[in-house]
Amino acid sequence: MSQEPPGAAMAPEPPRLLIVDDTPAHLALLAEVLGPQFRVQVAPSGQDALEAVAEGLPDLILLDVAMPGMDGYEVCRRLKADPATRDVPVIFLTGRDEEEDEVRGLELGAVDYITRPPSLPILLARIRTHLELKHARDLLAWSLEETRQAKEAAEQATRFKSAFLAMASHEIRTPLGAMVGLAELLLATPLASEARAWASTLHTSGETLLGLLNDLLDSAKIEAGRLELELRPCSLRQVGQEACGLLREQARQRGLDLTFEATPEVPAWVEADGLRLRQMLLNLLGNALKFTSQGTVDCRIQATPRPGGRAHVTLAVQDTGIGIPPEVQARLFQPFAQADASTSRRFGGTGLGLDITRRLAELMGGSIAVESREGKGSTFRIALDLPVLEGPQAPPAPEPARTDAPPWTGRWVLVADDNPASQLMTRSLLARWGVQARAAHTGLEALDFLDREAFDLVLLDARMPGLDGPETARRIRARGFRVPLVGFSAGLSFGDAPLDATLSKPPRQGDLQDLLHRLWAAVPPVRGEGDAT
Repeated sequence: MSQEPPGAAMAPEPPRLLIVDDTPAHLALLAEVLGPQFRVQVAPSGQDALEAVAEGLPDLILLDVAMPGMDGYEVCRRLKADPATRDVPVIFLTGRDEEEDEVRGLELGAVDYITRPPSLPILLARIRTHLELKHARDLLAWSLEETRQAKEAAEQATRFKSAFLAMASHEIRTPLGAMVGLAELLLATPLASEARAWASTLHTSGETLLGLLNDLLDSAKIEAGRLELELRPCSLRQVGQEACGLLREQARQRGLDLTFEATPEVPAWVEADGLRLRQMLLNLLGNALKFTSQGTVDCRIQATPRPGGRAHVTLAVQDTGIGIPPEVQARLFQPFAQADASTSRRFGGTGLGLDITRRLAELMGGSIAVESREGKGSTFRIALDLPVLEGPQAPPAPEPARTDAPPWTGRWVLVADDNPASQLMTRSLLARWGVQARAAHTGLEALDFLDREAFDLVLLDARMPGLDGPETARRIRARGFRVPLVGFSAGLSFGDAPLDATLSKPPRQGDLQDLLHRLWAAVPPVRGEGDAT
């Protein structure tokens, strides 16, 4: 980037004028008149003028028309055709006073046309005006270049920030997710009451940290414009049922009724980002449960048909909680906003959830609003306009989530993950369901395993040393292996890698279980039962 704008020097020199005329008397007179205010250079011919300009650009050129060899029109044409000299102002100063001569000069790019004999005050005024205009143009060009370079620097910083956030997300969430998953597995084993309390606290604390980390990363992604929606067929009823199902136990522990209803007008399938819809509902439901001590929390989805195969969808969460003061409602959807400091101390949280929900709704072309009365409760409504999928476009309804996984004896899974704790958690979870697993710590190790053994599934971490998950998936397919490939990542994208499915990291037991049911339904194991080769 340039250090200072044009003309910003401590003691700028007077502007430099080049006077081009084949008449010595004209050159001498102009040099004498203009010399006290400008640095004057003279050229007795068109060729001499071009040579002088090549040695150093003047700030303005006074150019005669009628000259032997190369006239002023040709000099002007050449100057304007050269990118290095086209911005130098040219004023024709000539004895030709015909209109067509003036028109021709201006069409060639001159900024002015003055006939002899010139009035000295008018000549000086016009020279100063065009010098000021040139300085203004130079300053504008400098400013635009500074802006362009600043924009490029900001965009590069945003790219670096996004890449760092994705990497940091993966590196932090991977061990944290393993800790949460192992605590969950530990809670499923016989434990003494004290040990169970410790494991439960460990699990709850880990879930809280994961939620906080996810909120911070989502907020940063949205702020940087790097969060992209994954639009695909989505069941609104399933999204609502899943969100309520995840929080039903929390509601039960607080003595609250958590209900869900989808009205008959809600279409079976819409095109939307189901994961983000569930995230928005979880944010609203989580807040409702947090601020409600008794009564109910109701989740309701409604829809109204719109022309063009669309539906106006409303996702509403109503509670009987403490309510929100009117003066707080106006800033409720800003980052880190809560009713007051005592709210954060009493109920916890960062205040990011509603801001993320608002920005996700706006990213989907929708909006969010709240109605609330202190002591009576609150109702949050997300309004979206979504495309409806009907007939053959809609995929078959998925099987309901299993609560009990049958033993998958004889199934083998290759887990490619460079994090030992994450490996242990995933393999332990699979072992509970009768699944045998091999562990590969790099993409190359995974390829070696596939060359030697048959597997029913390959779980690929996104980030591994040497060969990352996406490239490993491409090489597996390039070698002709037809084994199902599932990517799991704590925030990194697999791009266009040839995967059969993706899971967030750490994978929820229910999500992984449902995925195995779907991929292995009516498909026999690739190895015979009991074959451990």
